[in-house]
Amino acid sequence: MYGSTSTSQTAGPFSGQKRFCADPAAYQPPTTSVTNEDIMKVMLGEFKSISDKLSIMDVRITTLETSVHSLTSSAQTQSAQISKLTKERDFLLGEIRKSNLLIHGLPETEENPDQLKPLVEAFFTEKLGLTVDFDDPYRLGQRYTNSHKIRPVKIRFPRLSIRSAVLRARDVLKNLAPRMYISEDLAPATRLLRQKAYEQKLALEQGKTHPNPPQATNHPQA
Repeated sequence: MYGSTSTSQTAGPFSGQKRFCADPAAYQPPTTSVTNEDIMKVMLGEFKSISDKLSIMDVRITTLETSVHSLTSSAQTQSAQISKLTKERDFLLGEIRKSNLLIHGLPETEENPDQLKPLVEAFFTEKLGLTVDFDDPYRLGQRYTNSHKIRPVKIRFPRLSIRSAVLRARDVLKNLAPRMYISEDLAPATRLLRQKAYEQKLALEQGKTHPNPPQATNHPQA
C-alpha cells in the first residue's frame, strides 16, 4: 500500500535486499557509544608513553651530567698539574739566573761576538774598578738596524760572591753619561711581580705626599 513506512522484499534479481522508504524521519543511523572507561584507557596510554619518553630523557641527562663532571674534574687536575710545573720551571729558571747579571747601555762597538768579552772586561776595570772572572758574554736579541737602541749584555759568573761584588759596586754608574746600569737577570714572572710591587710603592708614596688631592671645581659662567 502506498504510504507504508515498512520495508518489503520482492522477488527478482534484487530479492533479499532491503528497501528503505523515502521518509527521512524513519531512518535511524547506527550509533557507537564511548564510555568514560574507554577515555581513561586512552589517556592512561598517552600518559605512559610520555612517562617512558621522560624516563629516557632523564637517563640521557644523567649520562651527560656524569660526562661533564668527569671532564671538569680532568680539566681541574690538568690545570693543577700545569700550575705546579709552571712554578717548578720558574723556580729552576730563577736558580739558573741567580748567577747572571745584565749590563745595559754598553755601546755596541764590537764587530763580532768574540770582541765583546774584552769590552766587558774593560767596563768592569774602568767603570767599577773590578777585575772579575765571567763566562763568555752575549747580547740579547737581534741587533737593531737604523736605531740608536743598545742591546743589553748577559753575563754569567762562576760564583755568586763575584756577582754580589759587582752588584755592590754598581752604584758608581748612576752619574755616568751616557747612562749605563747593571740589573739582575729576572724571570718574566718575577719581573712582573717586582714591577707591580714597585708601582704599588710609588702609589703609596704619592698618597702620603698628597693625601687629599685638590678637587677641581666648576665655576658658574657669567
